Amino acid sequence: TEDPTNGVNYVPREAAISEGLVETFQDHAVIRVGALENGKRNTVRVQTKKAWDPTKSFLVTMKYRHVPYGAGVWPAFWTMSSDHVWPEGGELDIAEFANDQPNLITLHVRGECSMNKEKLRLCTPASYTWYDTISTSCDTDYGQQRQGCKPPQKRYLGEIFNMYPGTFAAEWNNNTIKVWHFPEGSEPADLNGDPNPESWDPEKLLTWFPFEPDTCQNAFSPQELVINTELCGDYAGNMFELTPLSFATGYRSVFGNCAGGKDCCKKWIQDSRATRSLKDYAYWDIDYIKVFTLHGEKDYAQASGTFLRNGKALHLQEWSASNRSDPSTLES
Repeated sequence: TEDPTNGVNYVPREAAISEGLVETFQDHAVIRVGALENGKRNTVRVQTKKAWDPTKSFLVTMKYRHVPYGAGVWPAFWTMSSDHVWPEGGELDIAEFANDQPNLITLHVRGECSMNKEKLRLCTPASYTWYDTISTSCDTDYGQQRQGCKPPQKRYLGEIFNMYPGTFAAEWNNNTIKVWHFPEGSEPADLNGDPNPESWDPEKLLTWFPFEPDTCQNAFSPQELVINTELCGDYAGNMFELTPLSFATGYRSVFGNCAGGKDCCKKWIQDSRATRSLKDYAYWDIDYIKVFTLHGEKDYAQASGTFLRNGKALHLQEWSASNRSDPSTLES
């Protein structure tokens, strides 16, 4: 699979197994970062063969033991439509953070889909992080500074998610998206059977997207699930010198040994010292990923576009050039 954000070499399944980037055990799986090749490290991007329709409602859960984090590290657990050129069809970032910045849950789509301002104002707990400017429009075009919708939310560092491992859960339907994090031992009992998110502890809710009525119903296409570990690239690279972790790497433009964010990040990732750090911290350890639908076995998922195209991205060149033209101003 190609890397549209310019940071790693995504290797095919056979290479990932032979190089030890993917290990499977009886009750969990580990995904790691590998060796340098042509100035970039080998890593893995896993995408599901199936896709689920949010207009029919679905719930995805991931129980994990460890998520990647560290200087230059940019992990993500997300959903996307691969039937259209991004961001058409939608993208939901469930867990995404870079360097030592906290998780940011974001929704991207093309068009007039938006969140309901009044519901956000009345129902968002005071403890959630509000941005200086809340964009309720989910329309995304980075070149035009339209960055998708980022509702108020609880934000945690990757290190915190590892101090309290557990389960991410995201429910998506025509009316709303809700995202939770349950530390181990606090997961709802019905996650092992017939989950009912309406009964779950609201204190574990990270954020929600209350859609403006009728604005988003035709915006979303079936979503496949994605897990990947990016290094540097357009986001973590550009933000590298904004993170205190970069001082510990020894690569800062002020030190005179690199030319700025991307270059400093790249030189750190190429440093032999990074090999140990990436092995110790930049890995996924996952118990399971499950998807639930309202109608269970009666509501089958469809084959994902990525699977039907044998792993090839749709119009990758157009995607990279027009939609990700200036990500340096972004958090996601």
